[in-house]
Amino acid sequence: MDPRLPQLLCEPGDLREALTNLIFNAIDALPQGGTITLGTRSIHRPAAVKNLPSEKQIQIEVRDNGIGMDEKIRQHCLEPFFSTKAKRGGTGLGLAMVYGMMRRHDGSIEIESAPGQGTCVRLSFPVREDLAPATVSTSPARNPDKRRGSLRILCIDDESQIQELLKHCLTTLDHQVTTAAGGKQGVEMFRAAMLQKQPYQMVITDLGMPDIDGHQVARTIKAESPATPIVMMTGWGTIMKEDGETAPEVDAVVGKPPRIQELNNLILQLTV
Repeated sequence: MDPRLPQLLCEPGDLREALTNLIFNAIDALPQGGTITLGTRSIHRPAAVKNLPSEKQIQIEVRDNGIGMDEKIRQHCLEPFFSTKAKRGGTGLGLAMVYGMMRRHDGSIEIESAPGQGTCVRLSFPVREDLAPATVSTSPARNPDKRRGSLRILCIDDESQIQELLKHCLTTLDHQVTTAAGGKQGVEMFRAAMLQKQPYQMVITDLGMPDIDGHQVARTIKAESPATPIVMMTGWGTIMKEDGETAPEVDAVVGKPPRIQELNNLILQLTV
């Protein structure tokens, strides 16, 4: 550990969650036991723009001497829902959440690994100057709804991990995201927002849910707000295509798990 590190300005809860995920991943990579090492250092990275001074960063490293990953797994391990532990209850959300946290803090994540040679994950944060005391400004407040690409989105899914993932990733992309734990709750939240004159601009709903399924959710919302775009997210997409089943009440159907950037592109296309 470098005792002379500058102060890291970040959300403590986010950093704690990220390190917890990385340590649990390292533990899983040590079925026969081994060593997990955490380290911190101050580094200088060359500036992205020529002739500008190098950027000072704080780097946090989590290293294990476990089973490691091959190159194919290493390249995909940051993708949402990608997991090598599915049979043991893994969701594939841990590293995706770490990646989302690093994006929110304008940082980067690097992963070095090879089979039998362990894994090293490095989180690099830009060093920020401490914020000056807040002052009262007479300039008009910026309307958050005017930010480019920022939308109020309602995500409906009965799996808490998927709710959390969508909220993490779409919030990182500058959207305002609310989650509902099922179809019935989602419809109630949509109606409440309409009454409060703060309607959702997009709804993303799962298909298979125990109370009200995605088809019923979409039909109900479209009946009350025909202009609201609805995306149905389902792991049954292939089955639907083979059976010729369609979902005419929604604007698009995406496979589960979605690729977040592709989902965001679709959201923006549907809300133009």
